[in-house]
Amino acid sequence: MPRGPRRDAPGCVHHVTARGIEKRAIFLDDRDRDRFLELLESVLLEAAVVCFAWALMPNHFHLVLRTAHQSLPRVMARLNTAYAVGFNLRYDRAGYLFQNRYHSRVIGDDDYLRTAIRYVHRNPLVAELVPDLASLESFPWSGHAALMGRLPARFLHVDAALAAFADDPAEARVRLREWMATPEPRPSSAPSRTPLGDLIEGACLRLGISKLDLLSVSRERRVCSARSLIAHLACDDAGYRQAEVARALGIRESSVHRARRRGRGVRAELEAKKQDEGTSPKAR
Repeated sequence: MPRGPRRDAPGCVHHVTARGIEKRAIFLDDRDRDRFLELLESVLLEAAVVCFAWALMPNHFHLVLRTAHQSLPRVMARLNTAYAVGFNLRYDRAGYLFQNRYHSRVIGDDDYLRTAIRYVHRNPLVAELVPDLASLESFPWSGHAALMGRLPARFLHVDAALAAFADDPAEARVRLREWMATPEPRPSSAPSRTPLGDLIEGACLRLGISKLDLLSVSRERRVCSARSLIAHLACDDAGYRQAEVARALGIRESSVHRARRRGRGVRAELEAKKQDEGTSPKAR
């Protein structure tokens, strides 16, 4: 079975969401929001990530990002970890701040990109943090005000976002304002995520084991590697919850959390092996 394209290849655009654990607030005041934006700006600029849209809500945030040389999991791990450590120190708390790290969907075309920008930037309006679209154009906790030229862009790539609407910035803003006035409940053209069963079948095939082996109590190296790879691909790429993966594999949720970390290494080893095979004298 041929491999599909990597969902985190350089240049992929993602709609990313991260929520507070148990739906708890992750931003308690403007100081929290300012600090998060400072961290976000630093991480995105260093990783050369293009940001098309963003919005901060009381218990979650949205980002629309195009990755570069660093993978999305690495970028988000740096951002979420740094923010959570500072949040816990400020409020004298311990434990996880975010629920299941983050969720992401790959944006495959300009139609979906325009829909994602609208969906993300309308979040404060839908949640009644602002009373109307005119107020949203000066709201400081989303990227819409920067797209409309009302606030500094900071890390938001205004030209890249507006280019999805028109080549001329003035015309793009006119179209964007019209587009924002005709909302959809969510990005309707979002591609469905890879079925969990397909991820499991693919991992078993790549590691040369059967599904029966996978669901057994075996601790053989290839079996453990397959479980780890599935946990990583399902949670970090496809956005499945750890509990869903745990049920599919017949293991504890805490085991899925540990397996995800190991799975990144398994994936890297498999990709390096394939690259070596492709450049070997025999392959040529």
